[in-house]
Amino acid sequence: MNLKIHTYPDGRADHLDPYDQILLVNEQGKFVIQQAGEGLRDGDQYAIPPQSELPPRQASDVMYYFASNQMTHDWEVNLDGDVEAVNIWSKNSARLVTHPFSEDLNLTLLGAIEYVMDQDEI
Repeated sequence: MNLKIHTYPDGRADHLDPYDQILLVNEQGKFVIQQAGEGLRDGDQYAIPPQSELPPRQASDVMYYFASNQMTHDWEVNLDGDVEAVNIWSKNSARLVTHPFSEDLNLTLLGAIEYVMDQDEI
C-alpha cells in the first residue's frame, strides 16, 4: 500500500479531529502513531492512515486548489441545453475528469474538483 507523505503545514492534518491518528515520520524514517492534536511542527512529515475519514473540505479551499493549479472547466450540455456534466482540465489542456451533473451547478463543479483533489492526495 502506498501512502502519500505530507510535509506540515501542507496536507489535511489541521482539518482532522484532534483525536484522529496520523502517522508521523520520526528521525529514523519510521512511522509513529500520533494524535493529530498533539501538534506538528513546520517540516514534520506525516501520512493520514487510509481508514481515517476526512472531514468535508471548505468550498474556499477547493476553489483555491482549482485556481492555484490553473485548472479550467467547461459544461457538457444536451441538445435541449440542459447541463449533463462538467469537464475539469489541467493547465496543460488534459482532461482530468468528466463529472456528471448533480443537483446544481455549484455542487457539481465542487464535486468534480474534489474528485481531482482526492486523486492527487492518494
